[in-house]
Amino acid sequence: FVYRLTGGRLMGKFQGRPVMLVTMKGAKTGQDRTIPLMYVPLKENVEQGVIVVGSQGGAPKSPVWVRSSQKNPDVVVQYMGKKVRL
Repeated sequence: FVYRLTGGRLMGKFQGRPVMLVTMKGAKTGQDRTIPLMYVPLKENVEQGVIVVGSQGGAPKSPVWVRSSQKNPDVVVQYMGKKVRL
């Protein structure tokens, strides 16, 4: 809520890394889900895009949201006060 209200100015970092909100439909339920994810700007310029890695800290299984985004690739990303449909 705070992130959305302030366009990411508040609650926009976790452990010093920038955070974005990703909204997608759940793979099983089909209901919209919004999750916060850390991201890395491309070439140090977020205007060119971001890199998101579904690694779950290097665990052998991918996070659940990876399967959801594969099944329902209509994803909306909100970062730095901008919303982008992928």
